Order: sequence, then C-alpha cells, then structure tokens
Amino acid sequence: MKVFAQDSILYNLIRQKFEYQSSYIAKDVKIVSERLLDFI
Repeated sequence: MKVFAQDSILYNLIRQKFEYQSSYIAKDVKIVSERLLDFI
C-alpha cells in the first residue's frame, strides 16, 4: 500500500508537469500563429 501511495504521488507529479508543458506549448503555438497572421 505504501508503494502504491508513492506511485500515485509520482504519477500526479508527472501528470502536472505534462499538463504544464502542454499548456506552455499551446501558448507558444498561439503566439507564433498570431505573428504569422500579421505577416499575411
């Protein structure tokens, strides 16, 4: 049971990191696409 608790904590950390990175990437894509629209 203790190992399972540690695994779930690790899983939550990885999930939060992934969600943070994906939102960060989405922000970058939005900025880049807005700049491309400015050039067109």
